[in-house]
Amino acid sequence: MFSHARVRRASQEESPSGLKSELEALDRLLPGQGLPRGRLSELSGPWSSGKRSLAAAWCGAALGRGELAIWVDALGGFYPLPALEGGAPFEALVVVRPPRVTRQRELPGLRAADLLLGGGCSIALLVLDVPVSRGVQPRQLSRLQHGAERSGAAVLFVTEKAAGAASLGTQVSLHLAVERREGWRLQVALCKSKLGPTERTARVELHDPHGLHLDPTL
Repeated sequence: MFSHARVRRASQEESPSGLKSELEALDRLLPGQGLPRGRLSELSGPWSSGKRSLAAAWCGAALGRGELAIWVDALGGFYPLPALEGGAPFEALVVVRPPRVTRQRELPGLRAADLLLGGGCSIALLVLDVPVSRGVQPRQLSRLQHGAERSGAAVLFVTEKAAGAASLGTQVSLHLAVERREGWRLQVALCKSKLGPTERTARVELHDPHGLHLDPTL
């Protein structure tokens, strides 16, 4: 199901190399100063680590630039009201809630992602908040990778994993791991990158720089 949202085309002024979160410490951590467009990325962390808050920050930054951001909520728990009340432009966010049971042996939400990437819209960011406890098949990741390349979208998996867990697969170009320190402070580790050096970390304060006031427990 799609939310009623204003669909905007991507800004021509934004650099194609990286999709910025506008969280300075996080953007500095990444090759290209942002999420790579046309590639698969993964943002993982244990429960209540703040990983969805960081993904929401990327969505809010893209929407604030007039770009299209879509959140595929296969778990049914995405609740952006705190960010919306804090001033984030989430009234323009497209939220897709696919059926939780699929006929084929694939994770809920992946079919929706395929359709979105092939639909002809100029998507800046596609967040896939899907259950991956039983893994994702390589062919499914390859299909999404091709879709990202064709559309130019930054595709971001949000996954619940313990610290030190491997990425979803070789098709993932960038893997970030999140740990919650205290309050609004998060530590983000660059665990894997096909685009630059790894084994780097950043401390991210969710209040800065534009007061999103996201829920740090997500």
